[in-house]
Amino acid sequence: MKNKIIGAMLFSTVLLSTLAATPVFAADAPQPATSKGTVSFTEATGPVDPVDPTQPGTGNTGPLTIDTVPDFAFGEHEVTGSSQKYASTNTGAPYLQVSDRRGVGVDGQAQGWVVDVSMSEFSDGTTTLPGTELSIGTGLVDAPDTNTNTGALPTASAVNLTPTTAATTILTADKGKGLGTWMEAFDPASVNLTVPQQAKGAFESTLTWTISAAPVE
Repeated sequence: MKNKIIGAMLFSTVLLSTLAATPVFAADAPQPATSKGTVSFTEATGPVDPVDPTQPGTGNTGPLTIDTVPDFAFGEHEVTGSSQKYASTNTGAPYLQVSDRRGVGVDGQAQGWVVDVSMSEFSDGTTTLPGTELSIGTGLVDAPDTNTNTGALPTASAVNLTPTTAATTILTADKGKGLGTWMEAFDPASVNLTVPQQAKGAFESTLTWTISAAPVE
């Protein structure tokens, strides 16, 4: 009888040891499940309205646009026969507005852009004012509250324009900057027109503003 009890105990010990050593198969473990989140975007096509509606929009469309550009007025003056410099008579702050709605590139960064400006001769249709120079001081760069990329401001530059000079860069967003809508507001006191030789009449010049993608770095 004693031997039977001992034998039963040994059998139980071996059985428990065997069960403890048996691994739990992966198929018996809880399995994960997957789901998806999706979003898609299309290229921007419509125009962007001016932030300040007192200045008309250009109506330009597409993902990289100039939305509004400033006119500069210099008043009415008597002919003096000598070179004169005239400050802008604009009220408020005439401004340039651009929008970059291209999104980030494959590297996850804004692609950057450059705005250039050039001017034509001041003319009344028959007569021009030779040697005229337009100086535009560095403007104040800002963005509307809807733009959340304000940690990377574009860079403004002062320009001196004549009808014979090439287009000059006035606002630049380097790689990693420039997403969304931006404005450069100009102080009228820093916008000046120098006219070496005046003539009787009303004269007008056309300023041409262009925006282009920044060179790939």
